[in-house]
Amino acid sequence: PGGRSAASAPLNDEPHRPAGPSLQSIPPDDVAAHGGFGTGSRARLLPGRSTQWLLSPLLPPLARLRVAWGLLRKAQLEPGATLQEAATARFGPVFARDLLPALGAGLFAAPPNLLAGTLLPALVGRAAGTLVRPKEGMGAFVRALAQGLPVRLNHPIRRLEIQPGGGLRGVGEEAVVLAKKVVLALPAPAAARLLAPLAPEATEGLRAIRFLDLRFRHSRHRVCPELAEGWGLLCDPGREQGLLGFTCLPGPRNTLQLRCGMGGAYAIGPSLLAGGGLEKRLQTWFPGLAPALEHRESVAEQALPLPEPGHGARVEGILGSLPAGISWVGAGRFPGGILGILGGLEPWAAAF
Repeated sequence: PGGRSAASAPLNDEPHRPAGPSLQSIPPDDVAAHGGFGTGSRARLLPGRSTQWLLSPLLPPLARLRVAWGLLRKAQLEPGATLQEAATARFGPVFARDLLPALGAGLFAAPPNLLAGTLLPALVGRAAGTLVRPKEGMGAFVRALAQGLPVRLNHPIRRLEIQPGGGLRGVGEEAVVLAKKVVLALPAPAAARLLAPLAPEATEGLRAIRFLDLRFRHSRHRVCPELAEGWGLLCDPGREQGLLGFTCLPGPRNTLQLRCGMGGAYAIGPSLLAGGGLEKRLQTWFPGLAPALEHRESVAEQALPLPEPGHGARVEGILGSLPAGISWVGAGRFPGGILGILGGLEPWAAAF
């Protein structure tokens, strides 16, 4: 800790920009088997993609048959059900108990009983094992939309006003912008501040969306034969004191970089935050993991929205109470990470 790495490349401490050559996106076929770990020292295979769930040794034969049947059918979702309840009804109690918590923590940073059951179809339909992120950060979404939509960028505003004859007036520090439509490509709290004088009901809904803080530890190590490139999930994240999972990426000069995520809806235990505590926990699964050559920590405040039961109805209420000409496309509208945003933006842009 605090030492300098023998490798020349800088250790990347930005949670959205993992280090490593050209690792902007890792296709599913290029990702090694995802390591899901029990609470002891034994490492266990836990595939993240729905088509590979049946390979998990955590599922006994009858439970595998139940999961296979669940993958072949489309179950009716009960309104207001949690992800835990929806998964139990479709895939059985063994899957919901032994596999689902790892997926909930790794993808949404929350236990399944806090998440909306409407997330289950996305969990099943997508390649959950895919690691993707925009090459140029989240702003790439905005720039890509601007290329195909009749919008103008780079007009910072502090206040929105509805014009008496129709249209909108954006008041900034240096300019006033008139527009027929305004797209608020903002997190829910920032959108709420602009909408507060215009749409009290939408503002209330935006402020009700909960967001989760994440903590990351980025460390560089000598190559460990037990660690393959890819990402790891924890079979029982509730007992791991807030450790959600990790990503293993290749580094320069025979090194690897680990990016461990902590927190979200889970409380981070003091032992993980203590000096060397997280590394010691990883070494119970990977005894060959050498001490870090260097490490850094970063905190991403309000990194992820928490799609609780009823989140979809809340978003519909927000959208239905927006003034004419105003759209909101923040991450809180499309839960499920990068793939959730992509899936939501496409139909929105087509109808714009």
